[in-house]
Amino acid sequence: MGRDIAAGTGVPHEDESKAARDEATRSDPIPNAEFERPTFVVGLGASAGGLEALERFFQNVQLDT
Repeated sequence: MGRDIAAGTGVPHEDESKAARDEATRSDPIPNAEFERPTFVVGLGASAGGLEALERFFQNVQLDT
């Protein structure tokens, strides 16, 4: 199936683009889902010599976090 392109622009018509965005952002909730607490993901990075700083950081982080 071909795409309907706005005259001479090479860009899909606005209504087609909006429909595609709406479909892509739609999410259905998980039925009967129970979560005890939220889960967080954290990324840490370091350049050369940063390993020592990361070791000190983790030595001071509470164990239950």
